[in-house]
Amino acid sequence: MKAIISKLLVIVLFVAVSLNSVMARNIDPSDPGRVVPAEKFAYSLYAISETTKFRLAFENELGNNVTVKVFSPLGKLIYTDRIKQATELKRNYDLATMGRGVYSVEISNGEFKTVERVAVGGAKLNPAPFNAYISASLTNGMFKVAYQGGEEGTYITVRDSNGTLLYSEHNESDNFARKYNISSLKAGTYTVTVENDSKVLEQTFVIK
Repeated sequence: MKAIISKLLVIVLFVAVSLNSVMARNIDPSDPGRVVPAEKFAYSLYAISETTKFRLAFENELGNNVTVKVFSPLGKLIYTDRIKQATELKRNYDLATMGRGVYSVEISNGEFKTVERVAVGGAKLNPAPFNAYISASLTNGMFKVAYQGGEEGTYITVRDSNGTLLYSEHNESDNFARKYNISSLKAGTYTVTVENDSKVLEQTFVIK
């Protein structure tokens, strides 16, 4: 029963994310100097309890091609799925011919690439810790944020040198990647923070 409830909660969370994917706002929308979020890629991947199946669901606002590769517990490529121009997807993958074990799943859409591990058929796998990334520098006035393992909900904020909150975003997606354009902000120093219950990551950018 717990497994069924857990699975339903994951599905409900993903549907909620799909319908209202990002609770994001510029604090002062009348200000021409704004943080502009670009298209995102968010996904959820989990084993279906008591089966050899796992489910992948994603939201891909760019609508570009997504490639899914599945590797055996020994690291051998056993399956490749090329998904063309899908903005949303929910798909089950059945590993019955391979059996119980911990598999690696590589997901890429050009801008974003990651590898997740999934345990099927009753195999055990410790949950992955929260891991976040912020670009080290701006590229054409843009930086990138990506994270994995954000089950508790993750906050992304931008503040100026006085600590004034300019932008706030809250995501429930387990895994996430997005670019942000801050080129219209006035000259100064800005701090980007990615915060989860288990970790806080900060990066400072200077606009001249």
